Amino acid sequence: MSIVIRTANVFNITNNQVLKNTLFWVGEYGLIFTFLPELAA
Repeated sequence: MSIVIRTANVFNITNNQVLKNTLFWVGEYGLIFTFLPELAA
């Protein structure tokens, strides 16, 4: 039983890290694409 909990815990931590990285990249590219038209204009 403890193995299942441990696995779920590790998966949760990994999932959170992936989510944070994804949000970070979306934010970064969001900024780039927001300012890109301004630079091009």
